[in-house]
Amino acid sequence: MVTYAVGGLQESVVDGLTGLHVRPGDVTELARALRRVCLERPLRERLSAAAVNRVHAYYTWDRTASLLAETYASARVPVLTEGVTS
Repeated sequence: MVTYAVGGLQESVVDGLTGLHVRPGDVTELARALRRVCLERPLRERLSAAAVNRVHAYYTWDRTASLLAETYASARVPVLTEGVTS
């Protein structure tokens, strides 16, 4: 995968490991990186395998749900019970 080095792409695509980053707006660098990935089979296969492994490790529904539950738990505000009668 070849991406511009912006926003969440910098986190989801690890430069040199799961893909290649290029400077935003640099179409010459983008073309070079795309050409490199297309022509260099070992590079393409290494990036692809690492990307699949990363997706399986970090982007599963179970992991997403767990992280969301942790976020909600850490954001909970204690309930004030002073002055409340049952």
